[in-house]
Amino acid sequence: MVGFLPRWISPVVWALIGATLAISLAAVIAVRAGFDAYASLALVPGDVWAGEVWRLVTWPLVEASPWGLVSSCVALYFFGGQLAGAWGARRFAAYLGGVALFAGVGTVVLGRVVPGAWTMGHLGGFAVGHALVVAWALQFPDREIPVHVLLRLGGPVLAYGTMGLIVLFAVFVGVAPVLPALLAGLAALAYMNDGVSGLKRRVRSAI
Repeated sequence: MVGFLPRWISPVVWALIGATLAISLAAVIAVRAGFDAYASLALVPGDVWAGEVWRLVTWPLVEASPWGLVSSCVALYFFGGQLAGAWGARRFAAYLGGVALFAGVGTVVLGRVVPGAWTMGHLGGFAVGHALVVAWALQFPDREIPVHVLLRLGGPVLAYGTMGLIVLFAVFVGVAPVLPALLAGLAALAYMNDGVSGLKRRVRSAI
């Protein structure tokens, strides 16, 4: 079903949208005033290893562009609103927080071995947004969204296609720039397939 909108939005979704708006606007105001808030809030593996652990929390809540800010808020409203409505606020918050933490910690750990990742900063809800899409597509396999003028996708095709898109980006630009999104997507697939063992079974059955 194209154009489906949640009839009721959980307060936790509104809180996340509000936090993203407030922190992103505060960050850009600080940048305009001469303080590089982006550099202080971004997920940078080397800086986290040096003790700046707050970056594990702040990075997905800061958008550095108007388009990124709008996209993150829309993703939270559309996908997050439907998931929170189906799961309840507690499960949704635990899922999103777990995915963001897994992506952040994983990026910091792998930053020691992935070329270029040690000093690369990550900001915004790109990674979390992909995790929302994957979860939404597998939670509501009968719903579709337009992804092109002549193409609508939903269900497993959208979920695994989203992961394929991240991998395609990694091929063209390298693993380091998309590392959080890649980890968030994998965490989402594992969660929606009852863990790693369930994901393995699903992959085997599809081959």
